[in-house]
Amino acid sequence: GDFKGAALNFEELFKRFEGNDDYLLDLADIYESLNEKEKAIEVYDRIEHVYGQYLQITQQKANTYLELNMPEKAREEWLKLIAFSTESANYTGYIKFLIDQQQVDEAINVIDQAIIDNPEDNSLLFLSSNSEFEKGNLEKSAEILRKPFADRSVSPNAKVRNLVKFLPKLQEGTIVADKVVALCDVLIKMHPEEHAGYSLSGDINYQLKC
Repeated sequence: GDFKGAALNFEELFKRFEGNDDYLLDLADIYESLNEKEKAIEVYDRIEHVYGQYLQITQQKANTYLELNMPEKAREEWLKLIAFSTESANYTGYIKFLIDQQQVDEAINVIDQAIIDNPEDNSLLFLSSNSEFEKGNLEKSAEILRKPFADRSVSPNAKVRNLVKFLPKLQEGTIVADKVVALCDVLIKMHPEEHAGYSLSGDINYQLKC
C-alpha cells in the first residue's frame, strides 16, 4: 500500500539497471493511484518512446488528460495514434471519444475516413449507421446497412441489433419502412438457420400492421 515508496523504487530501478522498461506501465498505474496525473502522462510518454504508439496507451493517456480537464490534449493523442496507424481499432477509439464529447458531426466525418482506410471492416459501417440514426437521418442509416447485411460472415445478432432500433420509428408506406423490410429479408436469406431473423420479421410486420 506504500505507493509513493513503490514509485521511488521503480524510478531507482530504471536509473540503475537497463532493460526494465516492461515495468513502466506499473509505474504509470502507481502515479494514477496517487492522483499524480502529470507524472503518469510523463511515464506514458516514456512508454511511447520505448515501444511506439499503440491503442492501450493512447486510451489511458487520453483518459488522464480528460481527468485533467484537457480534452484538446486528449484529442491530439488520438490524432497522433491515427497518423501512426490507420487501422480500424484506432479509429474506433477516436470515434467513441468524439461521441463521448458530444461531437457527433465530427465523429461522422472520422467514420467516413475510417471506412475509406478500412473498406472491408463492416463494424465501421454499423458505427456510421448508428451515427446517422442518432442525427435522425433514418433513411441514410438504413441504406448504409445494405453492405454489411449482405455479408454472410457478419454476425446475425449484430444485424438484428442494428435493425431493432428502427421498430419505434416505422410507419407503413414510408421509404425507411421499405428499406428495413428489405434488410430483414436479406438477413433471413443470409442466415436462414437463425430464428432471430424470422422473429424480427414478425415484429416489423406487426409494427406495420401487415
